[in-house]
Amino acid sequence: MFKDLCGTETYKNVVVLTTFWDQISTMDEGARREELLKSRFLKELVEGSASFMRYDHTLESARCVLRHIFTLPGDQVQKDIAVGPTATSHKSEVESIREEMKRIRYQLQQQGETILELTNDMNNAKTALEEVKQEVAEHRKACNLPFHHASSQDKLASDGAINEHQNDVVIA
Repeated sequence: MFKDLCGTETYKNVVVLTTFWDQISTMDEGARREELLKSRFLKELVEGSASFMRYDHTLESARCVLRHIFTLPGDQVQKDIAVGPTATSHKSEVESIREEMKRIRYQLQQQGETILELTNDMNNAKTALEEVKQEVAEHRKACNLPFHHASSQDKLASDGAINEHQNDVVIA
């Protein structure tokens, strides 16, 4: 989408600013990640001579970035603002945005369907749980057995002696 909006001829005026250099464990690790960005994800920008700079949350690195940006030619940007995009580039931009919106709409639809399925599954599980609870309550009522909680005396009595409540159901 960036290429569609700006065109590859503007890549020489692009600055890719990497951050969190103050939070990495080693500079070698940071350099490895930066190289991965350049070789895999931002290869077109590298080939188009974009600048890559590091920002480590210091005043000096901020000044360095700004000094570099101020050296970039601003005349093309000013022309684009004054004249506006051409009809052809405008159509291309609109088409890119439409395609992106279509892709996002599809993803949202898929996620919505998944949420609906999970909600149905959850409601079915709740219904099944309530049915089991009802069955247990009906079974207890049908058996008409007294219930009591196991006490420490009942546990001691079960060491070989016959429990006087041997027909009772014990819930521990």
